[in-house]
Amino acid sequence: ESMIKIVQAHPGITFKELFTKLKHHYSKDSVAKACIIDLVRRRVIREIELDLSQPDKQYRLYIRSEEKLEQ
Repeated sequence: ESMIKIVQAHPGITFKELFTKLKHHYSKDSVAKACIIDLVRRRVIREIELDLSQPDKQYRLYIRSEEKLEQ
């Protein structure tokens, strides 16, 4: 299953939860997380939005709204 489909089905999912559902080719989950964060920040992965505002200080992944996709 793709990361985008997983995030659509589970808005606010953490990376820890994501990696229980997503297979990746990286050697470690921490490397995959760093790469995904970089790709989202550089807008290579435009559909995903990161949120770090929760008290637990874990990134949460959401689908970017249509308005933000157009920016």
